[in-house]
Amino acid sequence: DADEAQLAIGELLETLSQYSLVSWNSESDSYSLHRLVQSVIRDDLEAEAKGAWLERAISALEKAYPGDAFDQWPICAELVSHWLCIFEQVEQTALCLKDLGDLYIQAGIYLHAQGLTSEAEPLYKKSLAMRKRLLGENHPNVAQILNNLAMLYINTPDKIKRQEHRVHI
Repeated sequence: DADEAQLAIGELLETLSQYSLVSWNSESDSYSLHRLVQSVIRDDLEAEAKGAWLERAISALEKAYPGDAFDQWPICAELVSHWLCIFEQVEQTALCLKDLGDLYIQAGIYLHAQGLTSEAEPLYKKSLAMRKRLLGENHPNVAQILNNLAMLYINTPDKIKRQEHRVHI
């Protein structure tokens, strides 16, 4: 039963939590692993297993995105560190997944809405490259990303930078 499983997990992780390597968050009903523990686990994984776990994390994080409405920003703010961790891990692989492209867009939209255009731009560009590769140049989703980039460039305060970006689109 679910309660018994939760109790068993709690007992197994109790020793680690005494050393602050694992912590329980009762509000979100979740555990957090210390970054050192995460790093050791990642380093011990074989390349194939690492890729499989990364794909699972990408899929889970993509599904956790609540949308870009203003009232969802607090949840998006909590996702930022997870997005960045995934993006850092992906840099070491050659993954090209639809969900990863969606993750880049989700993070880009949120960061753009927060006025962090220099952080949003590379995410939009990575999603654009990935979607072109997966869907082709003429797919509507590619046009959507180009629109996001155009809106980002239109809102760029520096007129010279705006002109530079205009040429690239």
